[in-house]
Amino acid sequence: MLIIKTYINEKEIDDIHIWNTGECTGVDNNIWKYKILKPKGFEDWNLHHKRDDGYLPLLAKAIEILTKYKE
Repeated sequence: MLIIKTYINEKEIDDIHIWNTGECTGVDNNIWKYKILKPKGFEDWNLHHKRDDGYLPLLAKAIEILTKYKE
């Protein structure tokens, strides 16, 4: 699980949990399915990510969804 913690100075204000479901998709099974577990309300969203690309593109996809659809 990718866990991103956000701080202002020493005070933690939020965190994001992105979970690898263990399901592979795509050619040669190199694309993995992820879900946003925290914040609540995004569990039904699916993120598809190539692990070789590193965590930043996965985080960017999650932040785009959270920014666009957070109530």
